[in-house]
Amino acid sequence: MHNDAKNLNKAEQNSFWVLMPGAGLGERFDSEIPKQYHLLNDKTIAENSIERLLNYSYIKGVIVALSPSDKHLSSLYENGTDKNTIHKDNSINNEHYKKPLIFIEGGANRCESVIKLLCFFSQEILPQEHIDESDPWIWVHDLVRACFSFDSLDRLRMCLSKIDKDNYRNNLDDSKIKTSEYDGAILALPISDTLRKKSSTDDGVIDNYHQIDRGKILQIQTPQAFRANALLKALNYCKAKNLTVTDESSAISALNGNIYWVLGSKYNIKITYKDDLEIAKHFIKII
Repeated sequence: MHNDAKNLNKAEQNSFWVLMPGAGLGERFDSEIPKQYHLLNDKTIAENSIERLLNYSYIKGVIVALSPSDKHLSSLYENGTDKNTIHKDNSINNEHYKKPLIFIEGGANRCESVIKLLCFFSQEILPQEHIDESDPWIWVHDLVRACFSFDSLDRLRMCLSKIDKDNYRNNLDDSKIKTSEYDGAILALPISDTLRKKSSTDDGVIDNYHQIDRGKILQIQTPQAFRANALLKALNYCKAKNLTVTDESSAISALNGNIYWVLGSKYNIKITYKDDLEIAKHFIKII
């Protein structure tokens, strides 16, 4: 580690950029406006998600991918209208956070949006960062998950530190740095409910022939953290193979990547249906 890096405070050495895909229309929410712009108490879902992330000490900045036709979010922030240029003062409540919030144009689906976010990060952000490594950890978070806990973010961050330390010890005597044994870390929850499959005809009947062992099942949440280059490679692979990507861990798994999971939070729900919004209004008050 260079001497100037050693002099950085702990938060600066272990801080991260967050990518937020938000170009979806939220069709399952059954609303004329995208679900992220519905009010979650006194602010929109999107505002709550972004501002709570920026309020976490270990976040450097946030980049959001929006639909080309989406004018809602950028209009909420006075300095957020230019979607293609970095402005150092383009941040929420700049005097308080002093962190950049950047909007770019997203893709046709989640996979394409995160690819665009990663390319923007690599081309526009990374050259400005004083980082010892060319392939830093990057976090990806759903724009409609506003009720994450800071404790769960701490667990994710500490897991990444463990991966880095283990990899450093493994390479102390090597002249060539090897790839870490683990490619990333995610938030997840064990399942407490009984799980059953629907019948193949999907006619309201339960499939009696396939029992699911819930002890082997995890409910996956965000944020998720991966090396930027590894995630870009995985997403490009999925795009080329026309594989469905519902989250970034599924892309890493498509290339047989190894992923740690750390405990998330039951409050950290993804607001998908209107009932979820009513639940989130209570959760946001107690986290």
